[in-house]
Amino acid sequence: MQHSFLIETTAEDEKALAHVYRAGGFQFAMNSVVRGLVNSARDQLVRFERDAAAGEGRLLIGDDDTIIRAATAPDAEAREAQTLIRIAQEQAEFLRNQPLTARQLRLGLVDNGFALAQVEAAIDALPDGPEKEKARIEWQYAGEFKRDHPLIVTIAAQLGISAEQFETMWAAAQKL
Repeated sequence: MQHSFLIETTAEDEKALAHVYRAGGFQFAMNSVVRGLVNSARDQLVRFERDAAAGEGRLLIGDDDTIIRAATAPDAEAREAQTLIRIAQEQAEFLRNQPLTARQLRLGLVDNGFALAQVEAAIDALPDGPEKEKARIEWQYAGEFKRDHPLIVTIAAQLGISAEQFETMWAAAQKL
Protein backbone atom coordinates (compact mmCIF):
# COMPACT_ATOMS: atom_id res chain seq x y z
CA MET A 1 0.00 0.00 0.00
CA GLN A 2 1.70 3.18 -1.17
CA HIS A 3 0.52 6.60 -0.07
CA SER A 4 1.64 9.28 -2.45
CA PHE A 5 0.02 12.34 -3.78
CA LEU A 6 0.76 14.14 -6.99
CA ILE A 7 -0.80 17.50 -7.54
CA GLU A 8 -0.51 18.86 -11.03
CA THR A 9 -0.41 22.61 -11.07
CA THR A 10 -0.51 25.19 -13.78
CA ALA A 11 1.30 28.50 -13.84
CA GLU A 12 -1.88 30.14 -12.54
CA ASP A 13 -2.06 27.61 -9.70
CA GLU A 14 1.55 28.31 -8.78
CA LYS A 15 0.75 32.01 -8.76
CA ALA A 16 -2.28 31.41 -6.54
CA LEU A 17 -0.25 29.22 -4.17
CA ALA A 18 2.46 31.85 -3.87
CA HIS A 19 0.01 34.75 -3.56
CA VAL A 20 -0.17 36.32 -0.13
CA TYR A 21 -3.74 36.35 1.13
CA ARG A 22 -5.06 38.72 3.71
CA ALA A 23 -8.01 37.81 5.91
CA GLY A 24 -9.15 39.36 9.17
CA GLY A 25 -5.81 41.02 9.87
CA PHE A 26 -3.88 37.82 9.02
CA GLN A 27 -1.70 37.35 6.03
CA PHE A 28 -0.62 33.98 4.60
CA ALA A 29 0.57 32.28 1.44
CA MET A 30 -1.47 29.26 0.36
CA ASN A 31 1.68 27.20 -0.31
CA SER A 32 2.68 27.61 3.36
CA VAL A 33 -0.75 26.30 4.41
CA VAL A 34 -0.43 23.27 2.09
CA ARG A 35 3.14 22.66 3.25
CA GLY A 36 1.93 22.75 6.87
CA LEU A 37 -0.77 20.17 6.16
CA VAL A 38 1.67 17.87 4.36
CA ASN A 39 4.26 18.15 7.12
CA SER A 40 1.65 17.46 9.78
CA ALA A 41 0.47 14.31 7.96
CA ARG A 42 4.06 13.24 7.42
CA ASP A 43 4.93 13.69 11.10
CA GLN A 44 1.85 11.73 12.12
CA LEU A 45 2.80 8.84 9.79
CA VAL A 46 6.36 8.73 11.14
CA ARG A 47 5.05 8.81 14.74
CA PHE A 48 2.62 5.99 13.95
CA GLU A 49 5.36 3.85 12.37
CA ARG A 50 7.75 4.43 15.27
CA ASP A 51 5.03 3.56 17.82
CA ALA A 52 4.09 0.42 15.89
CA ALA A 53 7.74 -0.64 15.72
CA ALA A 54 8.22 0.01 19.44
CA GLY A 55 5.17 -2.15 20.15
CA GLU A 56 6.91 -4.96 18.26
CA GLY A 57 10.16 -4.44 20.13
CA ARG A 58 11.89 -2.85 17.13
CA LEU A 59 13.62 0.51 16.89
CA LEU A 60 13.26 2.50 13.68
CA ILE A 61 16.32 4.48 12.83
CA GLY A 62 17.00 6.71 9.90
CA ASP A 63 15.57 9.91 8.64
CA ASP A 64 11.83 10.41 8.35
CA ASP A 65 11.86 9.92 4.56
CA THR A 66 13.45 6.47 4.97
CA ILE A 67 10.83 5.46 7.54
CA ILE A 68 8.00 6.66 5.32
CA ARG A 69 9.38 4.82 2.27
CA ALA A 70 9.70 1.60 4.30
CA ALA A 71 6.23 1.93 5.78
CA THR A 72 4.49 2.61 2.50
CA ALA A 73 6.49 0.28 0.24
CA PRO A 74 4.43 -2.11 -1.90
CA ASP A 75 5.76 -5.16 -0.01
CA ALA A 76 5.10 -3.69 3.45
CA GLU A 77 2.46 -6.32 4.29
CA ALA A 78 4.78 -9.19 3.33
CA ARG A 79 7.61 -7.66 5.34
CA GLU A 80 5.28 -7.18 8.30
CA ALA A 81 4.29 -10.87 8.12
CA GLN A 82 7.97 -11.86 7.98
CA THR A 83 8.69 -9.63 10.95
CA LEU A 84 5.88 -11.22 12.97
CA ILE A 85 7.20 -14.69 12.13
CA ARG A 86 10.74 -13.66 13.11
CA ILE A 87 9.48 -12.20 16.41
CA ALA A 88 7.56 -15.41 17.18
CA GLN A 89 10.69 -17.48 16.44
CA GLU A 90 12.84 -15.25 18.65
CA GLN A 91 10.30 -15.54 21.49
CA ALA A 92 10.20 -19.33 21.13
CA GLU A 93 14.02 -19.48 21.16
CA PHE A 94 14.11 -17.21 24.21
CA LEU A 95 11.64 -19.42 26.09
CA ARG A 96 13.45 -22.57 24.97
CA ASN A 97 16.71 -21.29 26.49
CA GLN A 98 15.30 -20.23 29.84
CA PRO A 99 17.07 -21.98 32.72
CA LEU A 100 15.30 -24.41 35.04
CA THR A 101 15.24 -23.97 38.77
CA ALA A 102 16.68 -26.84 40.80
CA ARG A 103 13.10 -27.75 41.74
CA GLN A 104 11.92 -27.82 38.11
CA LEU A 105 14.90 -29.95 37.04
CA ARG A 106 14.43 -32.50 39.81
CA LEU A 107 10.65 -32.73 39.36
CA GLY A 108 11.15 -33.06 35.61
CA LEU A 109 13.51 -35.99 36.09
CA VAL A 110 11.14 -37.71 38.52
CA ASP A 111 8.15 -37.11 36.21
CA ASN A 112 10.07 -38.91 33.46
CA GLY A 113 10.90 -41.95 35.54
CA PHE A 114 14.37 -41.06 36.75
CA ALA A 115 15.24 -41.33 40.43
CA LEU A 116 17.40 -38.64 41.97
CA ALA A 117 19.62 -41.48 43.22
CA GLN A 118 20.41 -42.22 39.55
CA VAL A 119 21.73 -38.66 39.13
CA GLU A 120 23.85 -39.01 42.24
CA ALA A 121 25.15 -42.36 40.99
CA ALA A 122 26.05 -40.71 37.65
CA ILE A 123 28.01 -38.05 39.54
CA ASP A 124 29.67 -40.73 41.70
CA ALA A 125 30.74 -42.51 38.50
CA LEU A 126 32.76 -39.52 37.36
CA PRO A 127 36.55 -39.80 37.77
CA ASP A 128 37.79 -38.67 41.18
CA GLY A 129 39.12 -35.13 41.27
CA PRO A 130 38.06 -31.50 41.28
CA GLU A 131 35.60 -31.91 38.38
CA LYS A 132 33.68 -34.58 40.29
CA GLU A 133 33.56 -32.38 43.39
CA LYS A 134 32.41 -29.39 41.33
CA ALA A 135 29.66 -31.53 39.76
CA ARG A 136 28.50 -32.64 43.21
CA ILE A 137 28.45 -29.00 44.44
CA GLU A 138 26.55 -27.89 41.34
CA TRP A 139 23.95 -30.64 41.76
CA GLN A 140 23.46 -29.97 45.46
CA TYR A 141 23.61 -26.19 45.60
CA ALA A 142 22.91 -24.59 42.21
CA GLY A 143 19.71 -22.55 42.18
CA GLU A 144 19.16 -22.89 38.45
CA PHE A 145 20.47 -24.92 35.54
CA LYS A 146 21.05 -23.88 31.94
CA ARG A 147 20.36 -26.46 29.28
CA ASP A 148 23.93 -26.40 27.98
CA HIS A 149 25.61 -26.62 31.41
CA PRO A 150 28.28 -29.37 31.37
CA LEU A 151 26.70 -31.14 34.36
CA ILE A 152 23.32 -31.32 32.61
CA VAL A 153 24.91 -32.61 29.40
CA THR A 154 26.92 -35.22 31.34
CA ILE A 155 23.98 -36.44 33.40
CA ALA A 156 21.72 -36.64 30.34
CA ALA A 157 24.32 -38.77 28.57
CA GLN A 158 24.87 -41.00 31.62
CA LEU A 159 21.12 -41.55 32.01
CA GLY A 160 20.75 -42.34 28.31
CA ILE A 161 18.46 -39.41 27.56
CA SER A 162 18.23 -38.78 23.81
CA ALA A 163 18.36 -35.26 22.37
CA GLU A 164 14.66 -35.43 21.45
CA GLN A 165 13.71 -36.72 24.90
CA PHE A 166 15.86 -33.99 26.49
CA GLU A 167 13.99 -31.26 24.54
CA THR A 168 10.63 -32.69 25.57
CA MET A 169 11.63 -33.06 29.20
CA TRP A 170 13.10 -29.54 29.36
CA ALA A 171 9.97 -27.95 27.88
CA ALA A 172 7.73 -29.87 30.27
CA ALA A 173 9.90 -28.98 33.27
CA GLN A 174 9.69 -25.29 32.40
CA LYS A 175 5.95 -25.47 33.06
CA LEU A 176 6.36 -26.94 36.54
